[in-house]
Amino acid sequence: MKVKGFQGALYRVARLGVRQQLHDDPQVAFRLAALEKFEELNREHGVPVRDAARLVGVPRSTLYDWRRRYRRRGLAGLLPRSRRPRRVRRRQWDPSLRKRLVELRRQYPGWGKRKLTVLLRREGWAVSESTVGRILSDLLRRGRIERSPRRVKRRRKPRTRTWATRGWAGLRSGVGRVLQLDTMSVGLCPGVSVKQFTAVDVASRYLVGALFRRATAKNARTFLSAVLKKMPFPVESIQVDGGSEFCAEFEAACAELGLPLIVLPPYSPRMNTRVEYVHGTCRRELYECVRMEEDLQQARRQWAKWETVYNRIRPHESLDLMTPLEYVKTHSPSEACSDM
Repeated sequence: MKVKGFQGALYRVARLGVRQQLHDDPQVAFRLAALEKFEELNREHGVPVRDAARLVGVPRSTLYDWRRRYRRRGLAGLLPRSRRPRRVRRRQWDPSLRKRLVELRRQYPGWGKRKLTVLLRREGWAVSESTVGRILSDLLRRGRIERSPRRVKRRRKPRTRTWATRGWAGLRSGVGRVLQLDTMSVGLCPGVSVKQFTAVDVASRYLVGALFRRATAKNARTFLSAVLKKMPFPVESIQVDGGSEFCAEFEAACAELGLPLIVLPPYSPRMNTRVEYVHGTCRRELYECVRMEEDLQQARRQWAKWETVYNRIRPHESLDLMTPLEYVKTHSPSEACSDM
């Protein structure tokens, strides 16, 4: 028995689905809307063709092209066409070169185009690095060679912290609430470099620093003792980054003193803004303006003089042109400033 009309209905349903997909395409919808607006302005409102195209925002020649394609193929004519050139230059690679490159790559699977180009030139091939790269890409796409094995980075075992806690103390108000500590490298002269330990109070910007040969946990512990003695107010907590110098003996010293130690998350210098800003000030106003002595003891004396200037003489715009010491005297309890 022959069923009539069933096949035609299927074709109509299929065309309806394709038409719906074309309507949902954003580029087809945009082009169709542009054509409709262009025709409306030109024919119904009498706007000249040039002005109508300018109002639509599409060149007149492009609109004519879209209209011609739409009349021929309907919505399918508004789909973006391939921009591939009609004539593509054929590859002119020597088959023996490809074969030799495959052999070299299999012999040295971890080498890239630069090293393989050197080997080919040693054998007499007049080939450029870019050509070797294109041949390798084609061989990879065809499955003739495999990708270079990538080195797998081993994740370092995280340090075990017995006292410190991960987090951010924030920019809490109050003198002595949070003390930010950090280190930076300082070149005293060509070939002579030292480490500067820096401690800055978040609220008052009061600074205590010291120069050491190396940034070690032992030196950090020594520096912590000096900081607690020099600060003209009691310190409530310390904030550091994840540097190794703030582990081991330094952390043990904080635990012995009962001093809270906050360790910042990795790659977060913006959470240590006070001490980072002070480091920039040290470079601009001290190390770029004063000729530092090569001897460490003499350099420490120079640093002590500048530290006094920073805390007692230098006006700070962030403190309404007060010095850190004046701010401490104004905003800290009287018993904290009685010995200053």
